[in-house]
Amino acid sequence: MTKLSILEYLNRMIKGEITDDMHTHMHYPTQISKTLGINIIEVGLGTATVQINTTKEKHSNQQGTIHGGLLCD
Repeated sequence: MTKLSILEYLNRMIKGEITDDMHTHMHYPTQISKTLGINIIEVGLGTATVQINTTKEKHSNQQGTIHGGLLCD
């Protein structure tokens, strides 16, 4: 088993280079990322860029707009 730093793991995950023998002490993608459809597209020291493909059915409020809580983070 190859233990990677979180940053290295995420960079390899983004590139599709994770193999079954690679791991880190955290689990990625996280359950909330899976639930909300959040994808990490770039990471660096102290920074991350994520992408969310929103849908009215999953991410909207009663007014039909994207819920502000989704956008605040």
